[in-house]
Amino acid sequence: MAKAAGVGMGTVSRVINDSGYVGKETRQRVQAAIESLSFKPNFIASGMRSNRLRSIGVIVSDITNPMFATIVQKAQQILLENDYQLFLGVTNDDPALEAQLFQTLEHQGVSGIMATLNDDSSPQTAALIESLGVPVVLLNRALVHGRATVVASEQETGCREAVDHLVEQGHRRIGLLITDQTTLPGRERHSAITTALARHRLASPPELIATVRHDVSSGYQAMAKLMTLETRPSAVVVGSNRALIGALDYLRQNHLHYPQDVSIIGFDETDVTRLLSPAITIVNRDYGALTTTAVDLLLQRINKPLRTTETVLQPTWLEKRESVGKMADQACT
Repeated sequence: MAKAAGVGMGTVSRVINDSGYVGKETRQRVQAAIESLSFKPNFIASGMRSNRLRSIGVIVSDITNPMFATIVQKAQQILLENDYQLFLGVTNDDPALEAQLFQTLEHQGVSGIMATLNDDSSPQTAALIESLGVPVVLLNRALVHGRATVVASEQETGCREAVDHLVEQGHRRIGLLITDQTTLPGRERHSAITTALARHRLASPPELIATVRHDVSSGYQAMAKLMTLETRPSAVVVGSNRALIGALDYLRQNHLHYPQDVSIIGFDETDVTRLLSPAITIVNRDYGALTTTAVDLLLQRINKPLRTTETVLQPTWLEKRESVGKMADQACT
């Protein structure tokens, strides 16, 4: 390769790895030699020399969650296009396993890690991430007790549009099924929705707020809590795509219908929101764009390490469908 291009091995390495200065004419000669020889770089050998493999660790909590499955599929596509391999770690919401995966991936020589944490409010998790010797990008998570590079959804817009839509349709008693304060989306959705309600001079009393996990059973139980109140809500916002399935199952089993008996707004597009009839109104975001941004940012950090951290926000928006009904005039007082 070097002989064909008339350059040294160091110059070839800089062109292949896009590191260090190479003149335009020289770079073109090396690239022409690569194409003419159908050269495929030996990334394993290259990784052995640098003690880092051309691989990225991706850590998620639940691969059965459609959101995380989308993230992993998109990340693998982008990484393969950039000649990186993906090593997947699934924590099953186990903090000890999550910590072990971070350490194992670093010891195995990955070049960087992208993660959606079980609990981004944990001081121990923050200390672990800050101690790692490889770049880390958090997806839809942000350390409460530390600093990290973050790619996340901006929740305020979509949540405000959801509340505005419900109020425009006459709803005043609005329930909220929300994940707890251990992850960024739970904290920001709770804050954004209660702030939007306050703008309309509406309260969010404790009996109308139920905490859910990212699973079906907690959505079922939380919906049961709200719908068995003496004065139940006329609308419910469900802040988890898995909890939404449980909430809808509660309605089905108790012969209740949306939007006739209660209006529903969910979060994130899934097969459920796409296929159900009536169609579910959702606060949506582009997970493909989120993942692309996160992976691109991680690759940049690998190629040009930086000590600083940054936060990149992606938009959310409301998609109005059929699961929100208009309240009768007498219910609007």
